Amino acid sequence: MWFRIEATRVADVKTECHVYNLLVEHNIPFISVGHRPKLTAFHDNVLELGGSGAWRLLPCP
Repeated sequence: MWFRIEATRVADVKTECHVYNLLVEHNIPFISVGHRPKLTAFHDNVLELGGSGAWRLLPCP
């Protein structure tokens, strides 16, 4: 299991996508926190956090 919390924030999008492709290729499960919408392609779900403890679990498009 790999947990990513803005770990590749300083990387460009191409490098970040490469890292995610490697995780997928090697069947390494991961949980990540990020802000780049393009990266939803590598995830099944998005946990959206709101104010006052509100949250929603949404499927990725």
